[in-house]
Amino acid sequence: MTRHPQLEPAAASCLDQTRSAVMSVLLLDGLIIAGSGLLLRLRGPAITLMEPEQAYRWAHLILLILMFLGSALRLIGTARPVLENPRHRRRWFFWSHVGSALLGLLALPVGFAYAWAVRPRLSAVGPFWAVALVLGLLALPRLDEILGFDRPMPSRPPDAPEDAEDADPSRTSSPPSS
Repeated sequence: MTRHPQLEPAAASCLDQTRSAVMSVLLLDGLIIAGSGLLLRLRGPAITLMEPEQAYRWAHLILLILMFLGSALRLIGTARPVLENPRHRRRWFFWSHVGSALLGLLALPVGFAYAWAVRPRLSAVGPFWAVALVLGLLALPRLDEILGFDRPMPSRPPDAPEDAEDADPSRTSSPPSS
């Protein structure tokens, strides 16, 4: 765990867990890129049922949609008003970053399918690789995104039963009445 003297322990833990998860997605990006590059190198001429120009347009439209969704998720999910509630901050912070990186990861099979079926060249799949890596790198959380809130995060994840708003009354610490 990295030391963050400016953060309370729960926020520091959240930051480290989010960084670790995004780095895992980036590692998976790298492995898929390496594997698809090796497979495309061995591929002969492509044969497709779709017109190459139409396949190009559809593949790149999907790529643009993934870029937009990944960026929007990260920007909306890490907005200060969204993260203001300490009970939901961990969940929003974590999933907005990891979700953005995962949306970038989805560009890899789209690019591979396009390159495999239409144009088996590394130059055809390059933009898809770039989007996956850029969304993954942009998804790495920064300290200033979780720093400076008035109320600290709870030490337990918000999913813990003790933090639930509709907690079971039999679990309260008040003594039973006789």
